[in-house]
Amino acid sequence: MAASLRSVSLRWRALCGFTVGWLALTFVSFTLLLQPLLEFAITGSILGISLATYAIARNEWKPASASLVIGGSMFFALVADQVASGGVRDNVPILLLQFVMFLFAVEVLTGVLKQETLTARSAKSDHAVSNQVLQRSTRELQARIARLGVFFASCYVITLGLLYFGAQLRFVSPVLTDVSFYVVVVSISLALLILVREE
Repeated sequence: MAASLRSVSLRWRALCGFTVGWLALTFVSFTLLLQPLLEFAITGSILGISLATYAIARNEWKPASASLVIGGSMFFALVADQVASGGVRDNVPILLLQFVMFLFAVEVLTGVLKQETLTARSAKSDHAVSNQVLQRSTRELQARIARLGVFFASCYVITLGLLYFGAQLRFVSPVLTDVSFYVVVVSISLALLILVREE
């Protein structure tokens, strides 16, 4: 029994640590690219990471939502900066990577908080969840996060492949070199992701 509890605790701490680490990596990557707005980026990163860590530690959704709003604002500031400087076309792969990283951060953070909420509700109810059920649900969450990671990474690699082949085939099909084409692709991917989550 003690070994089972220790295993559940270790898995959960590792998952929470990964979540905070990924969010920190995402915010830091935004900061490194937002050199013209460095003070805003540093402040946003510190606030975003702190709020996300607090949300996980205290199982509260409001700080998590605030952290994600800050992350979204930083991403849009990054895009606006690239548009203003005229570097969007040259930096499409980097912007797509930032977008994918942020989407994955949203999914991981919400998944962890949902799991914490379910565990807290179970602890307060008359029917406490057994260690085996907690261990299984934690494993399922880890597997889901891993699948999402593979999904987002695959989408990113496929998009880079399209960018490369589009550059090679610009004379055959000019649409493949148009940035708006990738905006449509990303929008469709987001719609599919929402549908998958609803199911």
